[in-house]
Order: sequence, then structure tokens, then C-alpha cells
Amino acid sequence: MANKKQKLIKANGKAICNFRTTLGLKQKDIVSEAKKFNITISLRNYQRAEASEKLSQANLNSIAIFFDMAFNSQGHFANINLSDVVIFDKDYSNKNFPISVIKNENDFQKESCFLYKVNSYNQLSDVVKKSKLRKIFYQFSPNEDEKIVIKEVLLTINRIQKNKYPKVTNNSTSFYSDSDLELELKLLDEMSHANNFITKLNEKKIILYAGNFELKYITEKLVSDDAARKEDVGDPSGLHDFGNWESALDKNNYAIFTFLKKPENEIENISESISFDYRNRWYEAKLNSLISKPYNTTFVGIDYEAESHFHNHYRHHFDYYWDLDMQRANFSQIDFKALSEDERKIIYDEVKEEEEASVLAEILSDEKRGK
Repeated sequence: MANKKQKLIKANGKAICNFRTTLGLKQKDIVSEAKKFNITISLRNYQRAEASEKLSQANLNSIAIFFDMAFNSQGHFANINLSDVVIFDKDYSNKNFPISVIKNENDFQKESCFLYKVNSYNQLSDVVKKSKLRKIFYQFSPNEDEKIVIKEVLLTINRIQKNKYPKVTNNSTSFYSDSDLELELKLLDEMSHANNFITKLNEKKIILYAGNFELKYITEKLVSDDAARKEDVGDPSGLHDFGNWESALDKNNYAIFTFLKKPENEIENISESISFDYRNRWYEAKLNSLISKPYNTTFVGIDYEAESHFHNHYRHHFDYYWDLDMQRANFSQIDFKALSEDERKIIYDEVKEEEEASVLAEILSDEKRGK
């Protein structure tokens, strides 16, 4: 029985085109490049997206996943998700938020990022090294044996974060010294150890997904004026900033990890990626309102006192807290399988037609050249 046809969403053609040109790709390259990541995109659907037409969410998710993976494969953290390739009806740009909206816990903006199935130490390392903070989720209740394996993976994550074992590079060790060899062997042991426990996770039907999520937050900013200076407050770690402080926005990069367990009858249908969805009560437009009049605040003094002042001001008056609230997070499937049967057949037919047309064009071109 076919799934219910999905609601169509308007594509952000300008943004999609910018992603493609930044990668140095032509429209006709998209289909073959997407296949490298096991993603099926019809050229016709992609052209519709660049033309800002309406497509299903599953189709647009496929485009977003492709660009996210393509940028990551080139070493660029782009964190591209559905919201970056669509135009939603709701407008979050209003900067004049009434206090009733600011304090309304049910007012939020959905923000997402893609998480990818972890198969190796290097995948873990890439995610951890991009992050400043981390959140770990468990979508099942582990038994004692499962807990032992998960614990080893978490210990590996912690060691990566502490930079005990640097990421492998082509020139990670340059000299034939004993110390360089010791470092290389230590890294090799860590990689082998981590990969062993990732394999054990899979043997126990436990899947680990990981990715990076950026969250804006309110912080304090030192005003660059004549009052700004360094002061000795007796801190052995060094001097501190003193001066006029104002509200500002910054962002934290979170490493998101989630463990889930698949039933035996579903193990063959494991998704390579899922979506981390966050119902963000403190989205950027609302935060911009909070750091503007009449809600903002200022302070004169030393840096650690300024930090405490801004934290207490926004916590007391608006119940604001800077950290990611795990209760507002959930996960959803975003694979191509989310398409209805009719949509899937249309895409496959289009891809097949495009491939046959390409082969025919090559044959005609060869004949024209007399081959």
C-alpha cells in the first residue's frame, strides 16, 4: 500500500545553487556525485529545486544530505540541513518580540542537523574535534554487556577530546625518533581499540550515529574603548579583561551522539543517516531581541564578574539558559525510503531515463565523429 503523499515545500533555489557552485559542480554533475554517497537524486528534481519549485521533504532532504556530506568530505564543516535548502512559510526575522512570546515555552524554531552512522575511529575523531561540547542520547536501555561496550566507546570519545591521540595525517610523525614512533604506535593502538569496540557495537545490533550541531547563545562582549584594559587580579593563570561589557551572541558546536538498537528483523534496513531535530526555544531572532533594547543589559568591571552579571540577568528576567536542552531533542528518519512509493518510482524512472538519454547522446556523438 502506497504511503500518503508528502506535503510539498518550496526549495530555496538561490541557496542550493550557491552550494553547488561553491563545490565547483555543474547541474549535470549532481546525480553522479550524489551516487558516491549512496544518495539518489534525479537531475530533473534537482533542477526544480534550483528553480525554487516545490518538492517533497524527502527529496529536499536528499539534496541537503548530499551537500552536507560533500562539504564534509572536503574538510569543510557546513552543517547543511533541511532548513538551509527550503523556504518555510513562518518568518522568524521579527526583532521586536513581546515579553509574552519570549517567555512562552511553546514558542520555538525547529533546527536540525544530520547524524551519520559511525563505522570507524576517524569518523568519531572528525566529529569530536569540530566540537566544543557534547550531548549523548540513548534510545534504548542497555543491559550490562551492552553497557561495557558503550562505555569503551565513550572513553575513546573522551580521550579524543583531550587531544591525547591526534588525528592521523600524512605527516603525523616526521622523524625516525623513538618518541615519534611511540606516538604513532599509541595512536595505532587507540584506533584499533576503538574500531574493535565499534565492531562489537554492530555485533550487538547497536548503532551509533554522530554529527555536529551549532547552537547560538548569549554571552558578554568587551567594548573596544578607552576603558578596556588588562588587570592583574592575582590569578596565577594570567591577566584578566576589565572595561565596559555589552550583550552579544556567540555559538557552540556540539558533538551529538546517539545509541540505538535495531530489532533483529530490521537490521538489514539500517539508515546511514538520521536527523537530529531540536525544538529551539532560544532561536537566533529571539536572542537578537534579548540583546537589544529594552531587554539588554550592560556592565562595568572585570571579565568573570561580567560573565556572572549577564548570566544572572537573563536567567532571572527571562528564564534563559545557554545550554542545549535534551528534553527538546528528538530524532527522525530522513532516508530516501521516506518517499512514497509513487514518488520513489517517479525518481527512479527519471534517473533511468536520464542515464539512457546520456548513453544515447554518447552513441550519436560517436557516430557523428565517425567512430
